Amino acid sequence: MEIRYINDNEEKLRRWIEELTSKPTDLLAHTAEFQHAYFGAFHDEKIIGFSVVLKTDKWILDALFVHPDHRGRGIAGELTKARLAFARQNGAKEIWYCCGDQNTTSLSSHKGYKFVKVRKATPEEAPAPSHWYKMNI
Repeated sequence: MEIRYINDNEEKLRRWIEELTSKPTDLLAHTAEFQHAYFGAFHDEKIIGFSVVLKTDKWILDALFVHPDHRGRGIAGELTKARLAFARQNGAKEIWYCCGDQNTTSLSSHKGYKFVKVRKATPEEAPAPSHWYKMNI
């Protein structure tokens, strides 16, 4: 398995995301207005996971997805390490992510990074109930 930066100008990116998640996505439009980076997890040149980090008024770990056939192998952790490294290299002093309270998979995968719960997410930010978490660098 290899983690690598994905150029979001690649025509393949939208197809990869749709293939992995089985649904169309507007993720590319959402991130285009911000400084951002996509990372992919590849096995035998086939994408098996992706993640995004972006900078709005703060650095945010955004989408993270690993194909169900490849979960439980540390891929989400490797994608998160790549996102954190990118944010650090680009001046981040703190990194945020928003997560649904019932998303135990995401909460568990971020547990070892010393994120702390900061506040409830507003309905405009995320479906309820969700919270924002922050990690200082």
